[in-house]
Amino acid sequence: EIYTLSLHDALPICNPFVPYKTLKDASRLGAMFSDLVGCGWFWQNHAKCLRDKTPEELVKAENSVWLTLGGLQNLMAWAPAVDGELITGQPLAAAAAGKLSVPMVLGTNLDEGTLFMPATLKPWEYDLLLPKIVGKSHARKVRDTAPYTCSQGDCATQMAQVATDYLFTCPNRYLAVQAAAAAGAKPIYIYHFTQVTKNFNFWPGVTKCEGKVCHGDELPYVFHTPQEIGRASCRERV
Repeated sequence: EIYTLSLHDALPICNPFVPYKTLKDASRLGAMFSDLVGCGWFWQNHAKCLRDKTPEELVKAENSVWLTLGGLQNLMAWAPAVDGELITGQPLAAAAAGKLSVPMVLGTNLDEGTLFMPATLKPWEYDLLLPKIVGKSHARKVRDTAPYTCSQGDCATQMAQVATDYLFTCPNRYLAVQAAAAAGAKPIYIYHFTQVTKNFNFWPGVTKCEGKVCHGDELPYVFHTPQEIGRASCRERV
């Protein structure tokens, strides 16, 4: 994220570059969530009302399709908002302008988009969803380019690949190149994590991530805790 605080370094792990909302848009989304959970749009004490709700009620409201309408910006309902003070701008724009001046490590996983896309997708649904991700002007060209082409059967794999490349891999690499060009002596490192953890699913309730390297799968390795899931390396066992 783009903070005006004095950071010594940054580690944006599997960061999807979905445009940050304005404060106005974020407030509107919060009010919509409050209404969905039964606290109303203009409730005087939203915090107290929300605290009185059960976890099940909150999760049900959070999973509402209404929170994800509005295109790419609302693909991730809860994300930082640009307020002009703490967060002063969009990450990619800041990188291009040379405003990211701290050492960074950033990267993505092989199957980042799988977690965020439908488990099954018909061709006509794919054609409807694709412009929401890449924009109407690019949708046809993307659809006609391997490995995104899909005209029959299940298009979930192609949609997940679109999300992986468009939201994660490409923008992270772009940010790294832009930041490195402007950072001078500041080191910039980028990784691409492809290690499949056998017989373990980081997202046990998401069967489509079994055997894949989904969003978050690298965390046990980043923090040197694979032994916690029974997958310690030889070096760690020693």
